[in-house]
Amino acid sequence: MFCRARIQPKVKSFIWRFARGIVPTKEALARRHVQLPNQVCAFCEGELETDLHLFKNCNVVACFWLYSTLGLKARNHQSSSLSGWILDMMEVLRAQQLDIFFMAAWTIWVERNNAVWNGSDFVPVHAASWSMNLHEYQMQSSDQFSVTQSID
Repeated sequence: MFCRARIQPKVKSFIWRFARGIVPTKEALARRHVQLPNQVCAFCEGELETDLHLFKNCNVVACFWLYSTLGLKARNHQSSSLSGWILDMMEVLRAQQLDIFFMAAWTIWVERNNAVWNGSDFVPVHAASWSMNLHEYQMQSSDQFSVTQSID
């Protein structure tokens, strides 16, 4: 389903990793014996940074999902794995909502990397707005590409 999503190729590549649970979270890196200063979540700084915690169960990320145009109450979904949660979302969301979901997950990852590597603060309402702007830009870009292709 994500192969047909109207999102940038780099986001599709991320979503492929996201769906397979192979995003390099701090916990995943530590399992591979990568030396890190800590393994706690870059957003809440209170829990181990697993993929499920980072994208779904973190209190700070829960605010982001709520502020997103999906208005998603991520913590209410009873998934014990990230892949299970993604499959659940693929069943309940329509195609455009799924594009928004994938772009939102990408936004979380970009913001997480900014927090880890640049010391940036994650502000859920700003991140949700940025995510929606990215999605709208992508929709306009892909519509323009479709029009250009049909003219040629």
